[in-house]
Amino acid sequence: MPVYRKKGSPYWYVRIGRGYDKSSGTADRAEALALEGRIRHELFHEKPRKGYTFGEAAARWAEDVGSKRKGWGRDWYRVKRLVENLGSVRVEEVDQSATVAAIPDKAKASASRAHYLSLVRSILRHAHSAGVISSVPAFRIPAPKNARLRYLTGWPEANRLIDAMPEHWRDPARFTLYTGVRLGTLRALRREWLSGDLLVIPGAHTKSGRMLPLPLAPEALRIAHRQPQRPHLFTRPNGQGLPKMHWKTWQRVRALSGIEDFRWHDLRHTWASWAVMNGVTLYELQQLGDWSTPAMVQRYAHLSPEYLRGAASKLGVPHISAPVPHHDKPSSDPCGLQRQTTDGAEEST
Repeated sequence: MPVYRKKGSPYWYVRIGRGYDKSSGTADRAEALALEGRIRHELFHEKPRKGYTFGEAAARWAEDVGSKRKGWGRDWYRVKRLVENLGSVRVEEVDQSATVAAIPDKAKASASRAHYLSLVRSILRHAHSAGVISSVPAFRIPAPKNARLRYLTGWPEANRLIDAMPEHWRDPARFTLYTGVRLGTLRALRREWLSGDLLVIPGAHTKSGRMLPLPLAPEALRIAHRQPQRPHLFTRPNGQGLPKMHWKTWQRVRALSGIEDFRWHDLRHTWASWAVMNGVTLYELQQLGDWSTPAMVQRYAHLSPEYLRGAASKLGVPHISAPVPHHDKPSSDPCGLQRQTTDGAEEST
C-alpha cells in the first residue's frame, strides 16, 4: 500500500517502491495520500531517474499492474525470465531487438514469443507513464495463429486416450468432452457451484471474466455426482485439487494410446467439433464455450454441412421475363439461345 501506519505511531508513512519510505507527519490518511501523490510526481515526472534499470521497471510494473492482471502466475514466470537477461540493462535501452534476444530459447511457439514482447511493451508503457523514460519504442507483435484444429473422431478413439491416462484424470477428461471447460477452469471447479443440473462458474475462474452458467448433460451430471464428497469437484487420490498434468505424463498417455499430435486443450476442440456436427449453432457454441467473440468459433463452421444450407436455400435466381414484342408471337427463346442461320433455319447455340 502507498501509505501505512507503524505500530505505536499516530502518523501515516509514505512508501514508494524501495527508495522512499518516510513519515508523512500527519495522522490524516487523506492528507497522507495527497502527499504521496505529490512525492510520486516529483520523483517520476519532474525528476526522471537516470540509470533506471529494466529490473526496477519490471518490479514496479508487477506491483502496480501485473499482480492485478488475470493469469498473473504465468506472466510472473515470463517476467522473471526476462529480468534474468535484461534486469541490469537501462530501461531506455530496451527495445524489440533486445527483447527478442532475451526471450528463452524454449519459448519456440509464436504465441509465447508474442506474449513476451507484449509484457515488455506493457512494462515500458508503465515506466513512461511514471516519467522514467521519455517515449516507448515501437514493438511489432505478430498476431497469434489460431488456425490449429485437432479433434478426436469419436468415442472409440476418445476412450483409447482416456484409458491410457492416470485414473484420477479419466473422469476430468470425460467431463471436458461433455462440457468443453478449459483446463484451468476444470481444476478450479468446486462442488458448491453445482445446483441441480446447472454448474455456475464464477467470473474469477473463466477466461472471459464473466460468470458462466453451464447446463450439464445427463452424462456430465453423472460424472460430477460420482466424485468423492470433497470441496473440489475433481481431486487427486489424496483429496487435493488436480495439479497441472506433467509433460512426461502426457507424453506417456499419447504413446500408450497411439494418438499423436494431441494436447489436453484439444479435448475442448473435440467437444466443440462434436457439438457443431450434432447441430449446435455457432451462437449457442459461443455461449456454452465462454468465447468473447464469434471469431474464435468460426473455425468450427465448416464441420456442419447444415451451417450454410439453410441460408443457401433462401437464395434463388430471380425470374426475369423477356419483353413480348407487340406485333410478333411470343418468343419461345427469351434468352436468345437460338439464332437464325443465313438460310432461315434455326441453329441452336
